[in-house]
This record gives sequence, structure tokens and C-alpha cells, in this order.
Amino acid sequence: ILEWLYASTYDSKHKKTKRERVKGSGTWLLERQEYQKWYSDTGTDQVLWCHGKPGAGKTFVTSAVIDELLATHEERDIGIAYIYLDYADKEAQTLENVFASILKQIAVCKEEECVEEVRRLYCACKMGNRRPEADALVDTLGRMCQHFKQIFVIFDALDECSDELRKLLLKHFQSLDNPKLRFFLTGRSHLSDVLMKFPSCLQTTIFAHRDDVEKVVLERIRDEAGLKELFEDNPSLEDKVVSKITEKANEMFLLVTLMLNSIASSTCESDVEESLGQMPVDLNQSYEKTLERIKDQTPRKVELSYRILWWLSHARRPLSCEELPQAVA
Repeated sequence: ILEWLYASTYDSKHKKTKRERVKGSGTWLLERQEYQKWYSDTGTDQVLWCHGKPGAGKTFVTSAVIDELLATHEERDIGIAYIYLDYADKEAQTLENVFASILKQIAVCKEEECVEEVRRLYCACKMGNRRPEADALVDTLGRMCQHFKQIFVIFDALDECSDELRKLLLKHFQSLDNPKLRFFLTGRSHLSDVLMKFPSCLQTTIFAHRDDVEKVVLERIRDEAGLKELFEDNPSLEDKVVSKITEKANEMFLLVTLMLNSIASSTCESDVEESLGQMPVDLNQSYEKTLERIKDQTPRKVELSYRILWWLSHARRPLSCEELPQAVA
């Protein structure tokens, strides 16, 4: 019956994000007052809205929160469900599929009690011959609350779904006015509909925390072959690079990555020093420098690079790694 409810979960996405996240990073949010108030079982704050710039590390922080909840609440009276929204995954991003996934994840936490709630839904859908509608799924989620002390529902990247889906999700979250239910939501800072639905919700800003930036820079320097050779006999240069990038990160991991990419093309200490002296102050400047590096290649590579950029910017949907070579061929 649970397989009928929804065959897929977001477990593979979570495992992938966890592998990519530098060990120990993203956990600073767990100490924030806003998180502690949301997490507390004696509190009344149902929603924690975590917003930030593009490339600020929101998904990595989300994965750290999920790991903490899963590790802390192995007992069966706590329900945990998580959704990683992705604009490229159109099939999963329907209101019915999202709530079906939440129900399935929560039901697994306390299967013996919750499977009866799902069975009622199954029977109402002509013994599984049709898919449940969103309202029925939401009602079932509300009934499931009676079997748990608390239920945590984590949503990453609300900006990655359509405006219509986001509004419907928030509408149903609002209708689930149960103190046992807690919603952790992340997205870009420009989203206004979250605060329109939950004007008094807890909120905090996610950013590339200084300690996390240092961890990311050091891991890449010590793990990437080209960078490792540059710095292994020059600890003072390594310290200088870590300090400079941390200073210039502007609270964005995306900018950190672009700065490290610039340094990765260096062949000697003087090249590194030159790159440090030309560090971009924002993403626009970083992209400009990337375009300058493209122009310094051979004419054939320049042409290919521009064709790739054209396809990436004009495609009606994101292209896969397999599709892009076919497009530019």
C-alpha cells in the first residue's frame, strides 16, 4: 500500500547532497535561537523560514538539519519527512506527488499505526485504481498527527518550484494548523509569499558561514591534485589563499567555487598571487573574469564555449550532460 502511495522518495538526493557537503559544515544553524525555538516541543512556532542569496549554501544547511533530526529522533513517536525541490524534476513536482511523498515518509516512521490511515485512503481511491487528490492526502496527513509526538517536514528550495505549486503548498501548510506539525522551509530571499501566508513565522538568513568557507577551501586545496601540488610545500601561501577567499566570499559558496576555479588554473606562486589580487567582489565580476578566460583560449575552443553558453541560456529546460554534447555537435 505504501508503494501505491508513492514509489519514489528523496533519499538519493539527500545522500548525494550529503556526499558533496564538507564534513562538519552547515551545522551552525542548529545553534541559532530561531532554530532552537522551532525545534522545541514546547514551542508554538510552526514554521521556520530560512532564506538566502543564490549559492549561499541553503541546500547543504538543509541536509545538515535533516541529518540532525534523523540522528536525534530514532524513536518511533517522531515523524520526519523531507522534500528537495528541483525545477528540472517536473514529474515529482505536482501537489499530489509532494504530499504523497510526505505521507509515505511519515508512515514509514510508525508503519503499524499509520498504514491504517493509508489503507483508508487506498480504499477511498477504489482499491488503488486511481490516484488520491491533494485534499485527501492533506486530510490523511492531519489524521496521522495523532500517532506522533511531533512531525518535522523539511522543504528545500521553494524557489525551485512553480509559483502556482508554491502558493498551493503554503495554502495547505496553513490549513494544517496542528502544533505537532513543524515546517522547515528554505528559498531565495526574494520570495514574498511565505511571509504573506505566515507573517509571524520564525525566520533567519542562510549564508556561507566563515568557518564553513574555510573548511570548503581547505578541503579542495588538499584534495584536488593541481591545487595540492601548488600548496603542499607552501603553507604560508595556503593560509593566504584561505584568508583572502574567506574575506571575499560575500557569504556565497558559489563565489568561493568561482574564485577557487580561477586559482586552479595557476601554475606557480606568482600566478596565485596575481589571481588573489584580481579576486571578484561579486558574481557579476566573477562571470566577467570567466568570460575573459574563455576569450584567452584558441579560436576553436572560444567558438565551442560560446555555443555551449548559448544552448545553456536558451534551452527551454535544463539540459542533461548527455544532451549537451549532442546539441553543440
